Amino acid sequence: MPSQIGAALVDTWTLPTALGEAVAVIDAHRRRRLLDSTVDITAAIVADGNNGPDFRFLACGYDIGQPRAIERARQPLRVIPATTELPPIADDDVLQATGKELVEGLLHQFGINTH
Repeated sequence: MPSQIGAALVDTWTLPTALGEAVAVIDAHRRRRLLDSTVDITAAIVADGNNGPDFRFLACGYDIGQPRAIERARQPLRVIPATTELPPIADDDVLQATGKELVEGLLHQFGINTH
């Protein structure tokens, strides 16, 4: 991925996969521990604390196989964590909806809809 001075690139194509897998791992851990209660999940996009005043988060996608900043997207100074709950009994549809809710909560801050 290309580097941007004062910016952290957020890969909008990888984020859904990463969060979907995180939700699956959380569910597998819960099942292994035989937990039968709701689990709170928080997803965050962070950068180290040594950023200057002009630091921004830049959403990036792919154009002809190359990563590119999405020009129409907002460039927030910080990204507020997204939270959701995973119910005690979760089938595949619930797991997918939980991951999608987290992705939407993060990407909406960039002005990106996930249809």
